[in-house]
Amino acid sequence: MTVKEVYEYFLKHQVKTMAHCFFHLVQENKISLQDEFSPDDFDKVNKAKVKEMIDNNILGIYEINVYGLKMNEQDYVYIFARNSIEAIQFFIESISMSANTA
Repeated sequence: MTVKEVYEYFLKHQVKTMAHCFFHLVQENKISLQDEFSPDDFDKVNKAKVKEMIDNNILGIYEINVYGLKMNEQDYVYIFARNSIEAIQFFIESISMSANTA
């Protein structure tokens, strides 16, 4: 399995730490996307740099949560968002758009 395939897997499945490790290693020319993956590659990681990359979220990988809202006795709405504020904002905007089209 190539580094590129493993990296794409981590991105697809939003494995934030591992994706940032691979990005760092490629960026520093310590590995190439065409190389065969080896667990030994992780010995080359500069943990301080990767931590900074994760803190700045340079790959834009955000945790998505599910928020449930009970509309009435039978109906629920589920919103996928980064945080409760974003979920509430999305709900309010959706209700506003629904009211404008009705």
